[in-house]
Amino acid sequence: MTNQGTDAHLQDAALHEVEDDSAYRVTGTVASEPETRRGGHVFFTVTDGEAELTCAAFEPTKRFRDHVRNLRPGDRITACGEVTKGTLKLEKFAVRSLDATELVTPNCPDCGRSMKSAGAGQGYRCRRCGTDAAGKVERELDRELEVGWYEVPPEARRHIAKPLVRGDFDAPTHPEW
Repeated sequence: MTNQGTDAHLQDAALHEVEDDSAYRVTGTVASEPETRRGGHVFFTVTDGEAELTCAAFEPTKRFRDHVRNLRPGDRITACGEVTKGTLKLEKFAVRSLDATELVTPNCPDCGRSMKSAGAGQGYRCRRCGTDAAGKVERELDRELEVGWYEVPPEARRHIAKPLVRGDFDAPTHPEW
């Protein structure tokens, strides 16, 4: 018997319970834009309202980092990996929900031009026809991510991590080949 490819090392935890040198499955909301740092490593922060945890996708994970870069604040995820020096080293993550809107400057309903700020706390005004708007409006976003599980490619996978192709996950899977 072996525990290879089983995810037996992962334990469910809240963010405030996370300690170094253990592997966890944590759920939270993305709190910061993913940032690519020197060497191609991608870092972002996840929060559950009580605590925050830095998550990292390192350069050897190649294409997986593109999925991480497509996360944005407000997305709800479950992240899996080992914590070292206060950073969760991502092995896989599940997108639970996507923030699919953003606030943008409104367009004039009469002439279609982009409205300009009327001053602090005064909303927006069209310079051409004078139409007013109370504030920014929500716009739907096209997201490259979908709800479901994403994993590192096989060459970067730990021997104990369960590949998505083995099934039995609680959401759709997007396996790496």
